Amino acid sequence: MKNKKQLKIDSKVLGKCENNPVDIETISGYTEAKVPVILAEFSTQFNLSFSLNLSYEVSSIKNIDNKLLITQCMLIPGTEVVYIKGILKEHMDYYSYHPSNIIGAKGSTRHCTIKIPFEFTTNIVFNIQPPNLPIKSTSSEIKYLNNLSFSKNNCIKNTYLTCASENKNKIDIQYYNNFPYCEIVNSEITQNNIHTINNVTSSINKPLGIKENKKIEKNMSILLGIRILQDRYIEIYSSSNT
Repeated sequence: MKNKKQLKIDSKVLGKCENNPVDIETISGYTEAKVPVILAEFSTQFNLSFSLNLSYEVSSIKNIDNKLLITQCMLIPGTEVVYIKGILKEHMDYYSYHPSNIIGAKGSTRHCTIKIPFEFTTNIVFNIQPPNLPIKSTSSEIKYLNNLSFSKNNCIKNTYLTCASENKNKIDIQYYNNFPYCEIVNSEITQNNIHTINNVTSSINKPLGIKENKKIEKNMSILLGIRILQDRYIEIYSSSNT
């Protein structure tokens, strides 16, 4: 089978390009705007402990990269409790002497990626200002009677109730409130310690006395900075009018 001919592309960076500023139309005087308003800002700390079994023996760890992904952060309605859920993703590069047939070689580079889920709640204090209370939706029903003209033969005893019909009107009012929401400000991951279970190798293909392990235990402390906001209407005055 003939190899496909590769497409050759020639490219170059163009010279310096000019740009022109664009005038922005601003509002002068008094106006109202809907902007995010900070209700609270806090930091919370939680700890993780986990262990992992690697596919190959580890002679030394080259690099560890930790990333935090927050999948859900919300203020539970009617409370001062924030629910947080996420995943800690750790990628580790390490050296392994298995399989290696070269005496004294540093070993092959291996990779390992793990995902540690977590979730917890924390009680907060609105240290800047409390949130606006939601407006409750309402539902009401209106009843009224329509008098009908019936003959005496069509009405039992010619009473009012038997000669009138009842109509019902229902009114549902739904308010779409702006609920407070969370914003992740920063995160700090501290890997307190790494415990390894070591075994001294006895293979002649590996350096004498080298220590290897397949199980690693870790303890971590994670600090999260969180901000609670709510969209509100505010009044804005131009500096020229103040």
